[in-house]
Amino acid sequence: MSEYIEFCLLDEKGVERNVKMNADDPNEVYSWRVNGCKGLLKNPYWYKFRISKDAYGYKIIRIGSKHYKLHRVCFYAHNPEWDIYDSSLDNSIDHKDRNPANNHISNLRVLTNSQNLENNRSKGYYWCKSSNKWIARIAKDGNAYKKHCKTEEEAIEARRQLKEKYHTY
Repeated sequence: MSEYIEFCLLDEKGVERNVKMNADDPNEVYSWRVNGCKGLLKNPYWYKFRISKDAYGYKIIRIGSKHYKLHRVCFYAHNPEWDIYDSSLDNSIDHKDRNPANNHISNLRVLTNSQNLENNRSKGYYWCKSSNKWIARIAKDGNAYKKHCKTEEEAIEARRQLKEKYHTY
């Protein structure tokens, strides 16, 4: 039998709503339904959330008119001391495998925005017409690190070396 984690989330009015999530399957999320269209229900029940996706492929659940990204809800369910309502850049949840559909807790971690940007799929090198050279480039904490190369293969290797030196995630 599946194990469920119970916790509360706030709706758009700031009212706590009881929520439970399957510990093994983050796509199985329920809300305790007490109210119906005509007031209180005689038989309250667990209502399974409909999960939608945003334009970037992140799964979304809705409580009233408030939207929550499922990866943040999943991380909060497993780590209740983490502040799900803090939307600052230092409180990002990162998918280790870069797949926004994989919301298993083993694939999620808290990072700053700068650290989160290190875990991207950008090519990291480009051809510069003015210098007639390939340029390998990465960014770290607002600084850009570049290396000029004669061939595309050198630029790929330079990018790998820069990433190894400056990026830790």
